[in-house]
Amino acid sequence: MNCLFRVDSSIQIGTGHVMRCLTLADELSRRGAKVSFVCRTFHSNICVIIENKGYFVHRLTWVSPTEKLDENMNHKHADWLSCRWKDDAELTATIIAKIGETIDWLIVDHYSLDIDWEKHVRPFVNKIMVIDDLANRKHDCDILLDQNLYKNLNSRYNHLVPESCIKLLGLDFCLLRPEFLNKRPELVEKEGKIRTILVCFGGTDPTNETQKVLEAINQSNRTNILIYVIIGINNPNAQKIKKICSNIPNTKLFIQVSKMADMFARADLAICSSGTITWERLCLGLPAVTIAVAENQVEIAKTTSELGIDLYLGISENVQVKHIVEGIEAYSSNPHRLVTSSQRAQTLVKGDGVQKVASFIKN
Repeated sequence: MNCLFRVDSSIQIGTGHVMRCLTLADELSRRGAKVSFVCRTFHSNICVIIENKGYFVHRLTWVSPTEKLDENMNHKHADWLSCRWKDDAELTATIIAKIGETIDWLIVDHYSLDIDWEKHVRPFVNKIMVIDDLANRKHDCDILLDQNLYKNLNSRYNHLVPESCIKLLGLDFCLLRPEFLNKRPELVEKEGKIRTILVCFGGTDPTNETQKVLEAINQSNRTNILIYVIIGINNPNAQKIKKICSNIPNTKLFIQVSKMADMFARADLAICSSGTITWERLCLGLPAVTIAVAENQVEIAKTTSELGIDLYLGISENVQVKHIVEGIEAYSSNPHRLVTSSQRAQTLVKGDGVQKVASFIKN
């Protein structure tokens, strides 16, 4: 089986789309599939990380657009593509032709692409799978994956995909690396005391929430708590964060961590965004004080908060240092809340979603 992923990464897009595609790619490769990627070379892309995993990356050159992309203006995330959808589709089709082998599955994870792009590329592949979180545009696909937790989950793609499309919806299909599933039997039940706080706002953190959180921790004056700070290799504020961490007692900075499950298992509380890290945390029973750094994270953050797992502070531009200080206090002053939040989290995400998704693709 031959699988080709179309996915991008950048400061603006983040790294989460690529990372969840890599998780699926690893599982498909483990089952004997041949896997490659098509990615545009935006500034601060992580194509090298894909290549370091052993996959070939067909690179699309990024050129900053000099004119309005009128054809894309109906999409809120049009500028994530930096070119007209048809140009991107034709380049992808050209790459497929050069590969010279049948592409059994084209797997697309991109907010800028929709039914028009997919129909254009459809003649060159056997089947198409789309990974989406937004449910805001139509798709021409054989499988649709939305691994999120929404109140209207079962109906949100009505009329957006073909009737024949297999819809894989919800937390049963979370694309988590095997390390999270494997770590679950080793978990020790939370005692209700905060000894370690983990801070993570994804691979790029363009709004620098990490610094805001570190200021809050410093103000809290909790010198008896160990602080783990995780950032990506393309974080534009890395040097500044490194300096701040060096001035806060018991604070350790980790850059581009490969074993996130180990870090999550050691922590008692996270302060983080509400992206793909959410499902990794829940799998290992790690509650959090959350800040949404993108619009598509708001509903997820509200839902986990309403379920009594996390404490949602709001969208990033509205969250101040004092709010984060209050969030830490809300958990540290209520040990029972920390324990029950952890227990609820573990019941929601089992960690075997990528195996289920791969089985649908293979079958």
